[in-house]
Amino acid sequence: MNVVTLIGRLGQDPEIRYTGSSKAVCNLNVAVDGRDKDNPTWVPVVVWERQAENCAKYLTKGKKVAVEGRLQTTGWETRDGQKRTKLEVVAFRVEFLSPPDQQAITENNDGTATAHMPDGDTEDIPF
Repeated sequence: MNVVTLIGRLGQDPEIRYTGSSKAVCNLNVAVDGRDKDNPTWVPVVVWERQAENCAKYLTKGKKVAVEGRLQTTGWETRDGQKRTKLEVVAFRVEFLSPPDQQAITENNDGTATAHMPDGDTEDIPF
């Protein structure tokens, strides 16, 4: 089974680009806390299509996200002929955990976004 779940903060603004067939692809760099909080693990995340566009639109450096996806190894050759590989997460789902304007936005599997109240604001909830 190849399933990864991460919660962390973006180390830079999302980078979006489009393939030759006009599919959106967004790259995120997520810092995940480990045993040493001063030395996070940086995880490259790739997000595709509508979800990629939403990430580029709503996320910025420092925002907290939850990512569900799968591990993938990407390989390439440098200009001087050296072979390189990179392990990255291809996201199935990205949930936005840092609330903009007092609302949290959840990225759904179909690329749509859902707004809801943040966890800490429960004063008006009747239960």
